[in-house]
Amino acid sequence: MSMPTFPQNDPPLSREGSLNEIIASIAAEELSLSHILNAEGEKLQYVLGTLPGLDEAASLDEVLRINQSVKDTLSGIVEQQMMLSAKLGAALKAPTIPGPAGPAGPAGPTGPDGAAGATGADGPAGPDGAAGTTGAAGPTGPAGAAGPTGPTGAAGPQGVTAEGVARNGATGPTGATGPTGATGPTGATGPNPTAAAAFAANTQGPAINVPAYSGVAIPLPDAQVMSADITVNPENTVFQVNKKGVYLLSYRVNLTKPAQVGTKLIINSMSRTTSSVIPAVPTASFENQYTHLMNAGETLRLQLCAAPLPGLSPTPQTVTLAGASLSIILLEER
Repeated sequence: MSMPTFPQNDPPLSREGSLNEIIASIAAEELSLSHILNAEGEKLQYVLGTLPGLDEAASLDEVLRINQSVKDTLSGIVEQQMMLSAKLGAALKAPTIPGPAGPAGPAGPTGPDGAAGATGADGPAGPDGAAGTTGAAGPTGPAGAAGPTGPTGAAGPQGVTAEGVARNGATGPTGATGPTGATGPTGATGPNPTAAAAFAANTQGPAINVPAYSGVAIPLPDAQVMSADITVNPENTVFQVNKKGVYLLSYRVNLTKPAQVGTKLIINSMSRTTSSVIPAVPTASFENQYTHLMNAGETLRLQLCAAPLPGLSPTPQTVTLAGASLSIILLEER
């Protein structure tokens, strides 16, 4: 019997890459569970006859059977959530290794040229020129009649003495090239995409009063794992991110019994519709996840809010929390 073979990763996964793969797989499982919960909610809407286009509602016996089926499914999902929560906590606690060093900086500029060498000494003087020849004597004038003797012819001009031309001394040699400048500093270390992450939960099961027309923050004081780029206020209700980027935001809330309430995330005191879970029937389990671009200094809160039935006004609710958790993961720094 042959041994099993496993596919080779090319390039091989690093420790940091493996942690990212684990966190991404947890996020995918959370998304899958949210689709299952949505399907269960539509199943309840169908048997209650609240979906558009239905002619008649199901019988009481059918409603009871569907209710038991949904209850069994939610029980399995809660167990799966506990396992995913533990897996995420372990992944976030794993120490990260700094990213590789950046490329070396460019070489420094070339140093200036050396100073010019000293001028060489003057060369020796050239030889004297040759002496010029004496001019020929002028002819004797003819004897004049009883006249005076004619003057003696003037002597020819003496040749000019040529002087040797002095040669200039040779120019001194060019100075040596200056030394090469120092190498520039090493570039900064590249960013670590998982450097900012946080997880917090509530496992104490407190009773929470939900107002009729506003939400109430859920405290998350337990099992906190937070990097230096994410902080929380003393009440453990407001989380602040200190690095700009695209974050994966996910949460889950479980109650001890179904209630007519919903959940949502508040970013900088504003409700985000894509993060809200507002069921049409009393519900005991809520969860959602989505990505959001957050600036440095923005805050985040997980809230319970009233979810009135169609055609009715919202009413105050008192619910007992079975458990809640919030996960904040930086996917891409901007």
